[in-house]
Amino acid sequence: MAGVLKGLVLAGGKGRRMGRDKASILHADGRSFAKRTFDLLMEVGCGEVVLSLRDGQAAADDVSDLKVVRDEGDGPMGGMLAGLEISPEADWLVVACDLPELDAKTLSGLLGHEDRFVVYRSAHDGGTEPLCGFYGAGAAGVLREAMAAGERSPRRVLKANVAKVLVPENSGALKNANFPEDLSANA
Repeated sequence: MAGVLKGLVLAGGKGRRMGRDKASILHADGRSFAKRTFDLLMEVGCGEVVLSLRDGQAAADDVSDLKVVRDEGDGPMGGMLAGLEISPEADWLVVACDLPELDAKTLSGLLGHEDRFVVYRSAHDGGTEPLCGFYGAGAAGVLREAMAAGERSPRRVLKANVAKVLVPENSGALKNANFPEDLSANA
């Protein structure tokens, strides 16, 4: 890690499969998914946490006072760039808000490596999980160049930049909630 650690909560998805905005869904602990993710990032040492929302999206009530950036409408890459470009010299933990079993230990496992990109292997399909990862100083420039070249897949950007890929101790920590039935499974 090079320096200042910041956190980015990706909460700008439309939640089409869920049928509603996932950022404002209440977790079993009573916090919105966005607030729970914010709290985890603060717990692991992020000095500042930013919430990335799509244009026109309202923040959940329990995060309405957080610093918000508006994504560029290009899916997760747009949300990532909107946040990372605030402080391109900082190190960032980037996390999607829809990981109801994510824990601080899993997030902490991403820290302390010398690599610019550190992510976990997905238990779902064996690929990388770019929406729960460490993006070191200068990562914004790499993502911007990839988007300028037409690349919209964070996974392909990570592969092209030889990300360090870890296996999470808690395999359920990266299971995202995409459908209403996923909520009852995590309640």
